[in-house]
Amino acid sequence: MKSPSNWIHPLPIALLCVLFCLVSGFAAKNVAGQTAKPNIVLINLDDADTELFSEFNLQRYPNLKQLSDRALKFTNLHATTPLCGPSRACLYRGQYAHNTGILVNEPNHVAANGMPGGLRNYRDQGFFSNDLSTWMKDAGYHTMMVGKFMHGDFIPIIPPGWDDFYSYMGSRYYEFYTLTNEEPQGKWSRAAPGEYRTMAETKDAIKALDEHANRDDGQPFFLCLNPLGPHSHSAGPSMVEERYRNYWKLAVAPRPLNYDEPDLSDKRGEFANLTKISPGWKNYIGNHYRDRLRATLSLDDQLGAIVQKLEEIERLENTYIIVTSDNGYSLGENRVFGKGYHYDHGSKVPLLVAGPDIQPAVANHLLGHIDLAPTIVDIAGGSVPDEIDGVSFRQLLESPESVAPHHWRESILIENWESKIIFGKSVCAATNAMRRYDSVYVEHPNGEREYYDLASDPHQLENIYDSMSIVGKSTLELQLRSLKTDRNPRVGVSHPFENGVMHQGGLQINGIADAPQGVSAVRVALQDQVTGKFWDGSQWVDGFRQVGANVENQFGIITKWSLGFEPDEENLPEGLVFAWVWSYDSMGRFSNSFYRSFRIEAGLPASKIITPVVKSAMTGTVKCEGTAFSTGQAKLVRFVLRRASDGQFWNGNDFQAPWTFVELPIAQDGGWQQSVDLAPGDYFAVSYTVDKADGYQRKPTIHFFTVE
Repeated sequence: MKSPSNWIHPLPIALLCVLFCLVSGFAAKNVAGQTAKPNIVLINLDDADTELFSEFNLQRYPNLKQLSDRALKFTNLHATTPLCGPSRACLYRGQYAHNTGILVNEPNHVAANGMPGGLRNYRDQGFFSNDLSTWMKDAGYHTMMVGKFMHGDFIPIIPPGWDDFYSYMGSRYYEFYTLTNEEPQGKWSRAAPGEYRTMAETKDAIKALDEHANRDDGQPFFLCLNPLGPHSHSAGPSMVEERYRNYWKLAVAPRPLNYDEPDLSDKRGEFANLTKISPGWKNYIGNHYRDRLRATLSLDDQLGAIVQKLEEIERLENTYIIVTSDNGYSLGENRVFGKGYHYDHGSKVPLLVAGPDIQPAVANHLLGHIDLAPTIVDIAGGSVPDEIDGVSFRQLLESPESVAPHHWRESILIENWESKIIFGKSVCAATNAMRRYDSVYVEHPNGEREYYDLASDPHQLENIYDSMSIVGKSTLELQLRSLKTDRNPRVGVSHPFENGVMHQGGLQINGIADAPQGVSAVRVALQDQVTGKFWDGSQWVDGFRQVGANVENQFGIITKWSLGFEPDEENLPEGLVFAWVWSYDSMGRFSNSFYRSFRIEAGLPASKIITPVVKSAMTGTVKCEGTAFSTGQAKLVRFVLRRASDGQFWNGNDFQAPWTFVELPIAQDGGWQQSVDLAPGDYFAVSYTVDKADGYQRKPTIHFFTVE
């Protein structure tokens, strides 16, 4: 008999053979592209609200419907800053906007209130080497980005975390530009005539998938596809693909209970003063809704092409497909329009997840858009930094019933710093809101509050904050503040804007400030560029000075501030005025200084157009109104209205080729107005003030608007 050390049982040999075959088979599958790690496709739509993904609308879209039928559908996901640019930064970083520092879409736009944002800002903070793209590369993935990357800078920036990078610039559906990393320094290209953007995005995504499959190296891939659709177009031709322009002519925009909300007496901040939606705007909403439906049909084709390609390259069974949106969209609910609001139609976004072992179901767990990055990396077997705010919900993908929806998460933060144009009216929409499973609490920059119980009031019709107990109010405030990372305050200037010209009489500098520990003060330093002297509140003096501004919501998280600046004739500055602004929190910490310059025109008349606001859409009957003032006493306003299509000018009755104007009287309070019946098209409105000495305004006020 052989000794135990030399004896080998036949069963272990058989097991070894089986294991060898399995390992060999696994290696073969790797070569064929069937990786152990799943592939991931994230489709992040632009402005797709939950209404577009309703069961009724999904009947219009066969590919989305098919995906939805095999997907886990999350119905309580919210964009934490529901605007395109900030939302994308939150997605890539898994952080709230107050931590990414990308607070607004276009940092150099008047609506930004001086707050930071943009692609360059994202890069300068070092995020290119520490975001979703690099986390997925570290997890062993080939990374691809196709579509709209981020707002703010149309410059050849190629983030190193993306192996394949196809960035589409601007908001055009036709005549768009693309930046790719096909060349080391970036390669620009312009769309061919008639090429529709969604189809171009599809071709680039298919190309990236094909090239990856042809390498046949077994590496898993992560495709981040960011289509423009169904975002409204801001330039160029229609947002709808030519073949779909006549679809669904009878489709009617939804009108829930909060549509054109009848009573806004419960609303707070500047939302309390919104006007009823005019018939012209209601017609515009209907047309816009139909265009959004049609643009989504092209997105449905895009999804079908991606799924078909995954089948062709034998990757579909091992691929997660995630469809969501960067923000929601309001079509008249609570009398607001568009995005960037604390209301559910603005923050709530759809989320479909289909893939390996996903069972069709509906889950109402409270999620944030910031949760997508940690979840995707978790699926990939990677890791994310400790400083992220999002939480992986991979557990819910595997077993949504393992945690009761109302126990999953206590709350998420919804932030906004921008001003908005709502049905032709400029509104400061800056807010901080706390969304809980079935309620939302809102703080406005003027210190007013809102609270909605969504279980009994899903349309946010009744603000019940005032009826709450002191303890209940204090609890909400403390919980909201706990969501804001403790950091230094921020400050921005809303007016004047970018080297603007201010006029003597009623001058005011204003802006917004925020701080997790509450804004205690805002201080401003004004310096005359020529003399080098500083303003002390009444005169120019030698030596550095700061002047305290008025703070509306002292010790609140977000506030509006203003500083009256009314030098008399003897104290007018001799050149540009440099302004530096600082905000301070309750702990004595202060922000980085915010810089802006402006010039004062002494004595000359000035005017301001209040409506229509810049780039607004009006009805056929347009009411133009504004104010006029002059130290020499204003006499009249010369109003110029030009039609963009042919360059002709309005003479008071009709349009004519030669340049002309209409003289309007000025009311005792300085106001002026003129109503005009206009055909659909684009128009320029210009106003000049003339004083009693026949002095006239050197720089007119110019507004561009559209008649629908």
